[in-house]
Amino acid sequence: MRTEQGKPDNVGEIMDNEITDLQEDKFLTFPLAEEEYGIDIRHVTEIVGIQNITGLPDAPLYVR
Repeated sequence: MRTEQGKPDNVGEIMDNEITDLQEDKFLTFPLAEEEYGIDIRHVTEIVGIQNITGLPDAPLYVR
């Protein structure tokens, strides 16, 4: 079946399936302490880099 624009009704579903196929067997890996970990890329929604740390007045040095 096709929509009024002439596209199949399930275009979104087809695109989701293609994206899922591209992500199969791919992992985001990262070091933490002395270990390396990995997570299935399909569970990742955003990667945020390290951001600048702003010091707090009168806070102990070990507080970031």
